[in-house]
Amino acid sequence: MFEELLQRIHRLEAIVAVGALRIAELEAENAYLRSLLNKNSSNSSKPPSSDVPDNIMVHPVEECANCQASLHGVPAAGFSDRQVFDIPPLKIHVTEHRTEFKICPDCAARTEALFPEDVTQPVQYGSNIKGLIVPKPDDS
Repeated sequence: MFEELLQRIHRLEAIVAVGALRIAELEAENAYLRSLLNKNSSNSSKPPSSDVPDNIMVHPVEECANCQASLHGVPAAGFSDRQVFDIPPLKIHVTEHRTEFKICPDCAARTEALFPEDVTQPVQYGSNIKGLIVPKPDDS
């Protein structure tokens, strides 16, 4: 019985040691990530536009490039960063203009409201789309 208790104590000590190592790794990773969060354009060489990325994509490394050992579950020692600036996809906004018409109760004449001056066709491009259109240069 004493041997069983001694073996159990040794197993528990090993578990505690592994847990302490993992806690130390997580504390180091936490400190690194906090330092990244605290960096901005005023206290580093980062441009102001990088202060708040809209999206962060983490690309994990799964295998050692040297010996091909699995790195799954191994915490990251750090990160390298690159940023891509782009314009989000445009979404067309369609406004339908409707003019109401009414029938006069006195003379039965039909009277219709006018469309805005710049709405001249059943279907047309708005000023914002027209502003994006770049004329094709002459091929001559």
